[in-house]
Amino acid sequence: MPVKPSSSLSLICRSAARKTAVASQEPAFYTGVVGAAVTEQLYKEKHWEDHPGEAVPLMKPKFYGGPWKVLKGDVLPPNE
Repeated sequence: MPVKPSSSLSLICRSAARKTAVASQEPAFYTGVVGAAVTEQLYKEKHWEDHPGEAVPLMKPKFYGGPWKVLKGDVLPPNE
């Protein structure tokens, strides 16, 4: 006859599983943050090479086609 785990042991196991799930999501999040920073930097460098001395315009969101607000700066044309 199997022994039923106590409720405190079950709670500890669930808590450990939740921590493991969160810990596995952190690297994915930071990989995305670094990837976005690298993409933006490459965009700026390309613009500076083509238009030296000019301000870099805002970069359009690549994976979001919905409405978005520009707080400071020029408004971009609608997505094509």
